[in-house]
Amino acid sequence: MACCYGHTDIVKLLLDKNPNVDLCDKYGCSPLYRASEEGQLDLVVLLLEKNPNIDLCDNDGYSPLYMAIKLLLEKNPNVDLCNKNGWSPLNTASDKGHTDIVKLLLEKDPNVDLCDKDGFTPLISSCTNNHINIIQLLIKHKPDANAQTYDRGNALFFNAKDGNLEITQILLETNADCIICTYYKQTVTETVNNNPSETLDEYKQSLFDNLVQDTSSLATDYVSTESVDYAFDLEAGSSQLHIFCFMGRFDVEKCLVDHNADINVKKEDATTLIHHACEV
Repeated sequence: MACCYGHTDIVKLLLDKNPNVDLCDKYGCSPLYRASEEGQLDLVVLLLEKNPNIDLCDNDGYSPLYMAIKLLLEKNPNVDLCNKNGWSPLNTASDKGHTDIVKLLLEKDPNVDLCDKDGFTPLISSCTNNHINIIQLLIKHKPDANAQTYDRGNALFFNAKDGNLEITQILLETNADCIICTYYKQTVTETVNNNPSETLDEYKQSLFDNLVQDTSSLATDYVSTESVDYAFDLEAGSSQLHIFCFMGRFDVEKCLVDHNADINVKKEDATTLIHHACEV
């Protein structure tokens, strides 16, 4: 009750006695939830000092974070305001998988294609992390399915690394281009070297780590024996089709072919889809 009505002195007194700050009322609402709901910032700070369960939801599944954001949105803030790296609230929520928060933000009609400084849009961010529920929400607001990151990867390309068939089908229904190729090695090298967020070595290591983590067990074992330069050679200039072939994702590859993907697409070094399919 003290958190609901902003009785800071009473809350301080009670907290000095080390109570269980995660005890909820009959609606499943914790003190932190109530303080967040009412916008009592000073009480939120006090409660956080007691290490409460910040993800403790009420009976309807709403968290303190959800309530705090809902309260802020009622004040009509600029929902497209980005941090210094270009991350908007919608992009951040999409990247982290906060579906309820994405729903709230979309109600405020944000720019769904607003990207960070590396070109990651909310759709690309959600595809990168396999957040299918968020992808479905974003698609209803007609994002650009062919928006590209600084190395020319689009949403479909980033989904290729995970090989989620359902996401592939959703993107193709929005006319996503299935034969966009990433930049060739020289162009990627120049682009990354001009990008202050990471070095070329860090970029290569990230590609290698993602391949080891996201591919099938057979492909993972193969990539693990190779170098970071191999991962760079594999992805530079590749289309989604090349990546799916390398991963052995017959189901996704068939889906792309059924949507008239060019099965004769080649990389800069003339590597075909068959080359990748036979490599592992």
